[in-house]
Amino acid sequence: MNLIQLEIYTTPPLGTPEAIAMDEKIKSQLSIIIPVYNEDLTIRQVVSELLEKYRDSEIIVVDDCSDNETRYKLEGLNVRVIRHQNTKGYGAALKTGIRNATKDVVITIDGDGEHSAGYIDLLIKDINLFDMIVGARVANAVQNFPFYQNLAKGFICLFLSLIFKQKILDINSGLRLMKKDIVEKYLSILSDGFSFTASITLAMLLDNYKIKYVPIGYHKRAGKSKIKIFNYTINFIRSYWRVIYHLRFIKRHAE
Repeated sequence: MNLIQLEIYTTPPLGTPEAIAMDEKIKSQLSIIIPVYNEDLTIRQVVSELLEKYRDSEIIVVDDCSDNETRYKLEGLNVRVIRHQNTKGYGAALKTGIRNATKDVVITIDGDGEHSAGYIDLLIKDINLFDMIVGARVANAVQNFPFYQNLAKGFICLFLSLIFKQKILDINSGLRLMKKDIVEKYLSILSDGFSFTASITLAMLLDNYKIKYVPIGYHKRAGKSKIKIFNYTINFIRSYWRVIYHLRFIKRHAE
């Protein structure tokens, strides 16, 4: 059975000098991946905050062929920028970032300002104990979500919780820590769209990897959400069966 643990913090904890030194060493082993598409209102602030707090980490911005000022907002910032020549999707941008990451641990964080960079500290606390650590938006953090979005998310989490007989707090959070060598194994079967985060969670649950959920805060995004809830739900169902098919039928047959 997968091991899922839960700890609650209201703010990122302050460490001792020894803990801070250890954190800096860990941060140098991280690749932080930011997928963006038309996030000109927030991307410079998000990247600047990451550069301030995680200057020793590798920071990769993957621009999914934005058609506004996003690319120009990144000028002058000391980060690696990869630009798609055409729009491929949120998941495809994450895949590009993961494939180009040079560190053993990848952190994904959205470029719309929903997640504070400081919450990455909560994810790296148990970096050696878990295969994936997810920043879970729960309780007060989801009050800014539209009702229908909360309803769909709640249904999917409940469905998977019943299937796997364990509590799944957030299926599609964009803030998560993953071991690169593990997630790379699944890239070919994961969604190129917004269902990427749900499908990687499902894949790792099926293969009994250790997952931890850490409740985090949530900031209302600038601009309109790009997630269309009906399309997302349909794509999730497709992704669910695709992952199941490959990991339970194709993989078993190959063995």
